[in-house]
Amino acid sequence: MRSDKRGWVGIISLIASIIAIFVFLTGWENVLDVFSGASGLLTGPTPLPQDQLPTSEPIVVSPILTYGPDSTSTLPTSSWTNLGLNAEPISDISTSQGVIYVATFGAGHGIFKSEDLGTTWYAINNGLESLDIILIEASPNNSDLLYSASNSGGIWRSEDGGATWVNVNPKEYCGTPIGLALGSEDGNTIYWLSCNGDFSVSTNKGKDWKESYCWPTCTLGLLRNSPADRSHFYSFRKEYRFSLTDPNTDSLLLRFSPEDDKWYPLADVGSGLLIVELDVSYQDPRFLLVATEENGIYRSQDGGGSWSPINNSLPGQGNELICTDAKFSPWDSASIFAVCNGQAYQSKDLGANWSLLPGLTDISILAMMTGPEYLLAAAATSLHGLETP
Repeated sequence: MRSDKRGWVGIISLIASIIAIFVFLTGWENVLDVFSGASGLLTGPTPLPQDQLPTSEPIVVSPILTYGPDSTSTLPTSSWTNLGLNAEPISDISTSQGVIYVATFGAGHGIFKSEDLGTTWYAINNGLESLDIILIEASPNNSDLLYSASNSGGIWRSEDGGATWVNVNPKEYCGTPIGLALGSEDGNTIYWLSCNGDFSVSTNKGKDWKESYCWPTCTLGLLRNSPADRSHFYSFRKEYRFSLTDPNTDSLLLRFSPEDDKWYPLADVGSGLLIVELDVSYQDPRFLLVATEENGIYRSQDGGGSWSPINNSLPGQGNELICTDAKFSPWDSASIFAVCNGQAYQSKDLGANWSLLPGLTDISILAMMTGPEYLLAAAATSLHGLETP
């Protein structure tokens, strides 16, 4: 019995000696790791290092979205996407229910259509006499109903998404149409303005027309109205620069009143300014924007009764500020967009402050697309899209 005790004491002493030597050589931390790895009672299972994670299990990484293809900023938005139509001379853009229609002028390529956000495009020119298209308008409630205006062929209507076209000129020769606007959401009512001073309206898709007196008041202008009130139109004298002499005939900006079938002059934006674009708010037709060639963007909140410059934080302060486009957002009543010095800008407070939408230059035209919500921009060589900024 005593020899058995001496045997166990010897074994215990041997184990103690081994542990003492191990601790002396490696330290207590490794001893704890040995026991914890065996039992899991001290610290739990030891996690694998990052480079030893099993490859069969996906590793989720939080995305960092960049704004613009060449930008390293980390803004929570998407970048501009090239939608194709490279090298096409885009003159106008219209969208309806996810369909994009693009008019081109100068290359003889006519009108293009995309139903998949620019993944595929196809020409829709069957029946058109001229392929130099100035304007394109699609009905917001029916993407198959659209109108186009060409340089020499007048006004055309399609009711099958551009598969076929019929001429709907108000008379045999109406002059080059320079203004085309819908007077109703369903597209049945259409207004047009020509360079010789004709102004007409049709309430049955161009089958019959009623002419209104317009000469010389609204010659050489564009037509703009608001979805909130499509019956009141605004126009301006494009490519004219002069000082006011007769407020009844020489105003740069005009408003059409359907109640008495007359055009009325609006307040002067500024003496000698060259206005190149006009837009009306989607939500409130009293809010107007104009883009000028040398003095930036101006805003009116009273239907053109008065104007204020809204150029804070836009480029070229104190110098020439060449702005070619100004647009209200259909998604947010306080959000507006502008193209100045070839780049796109956004303001979320009606022009009090502006921020650059980087990644795209040489922009000429902006357009809005709803369902999905996209900002479209025609640049020098292609069409681009940006998800709702």
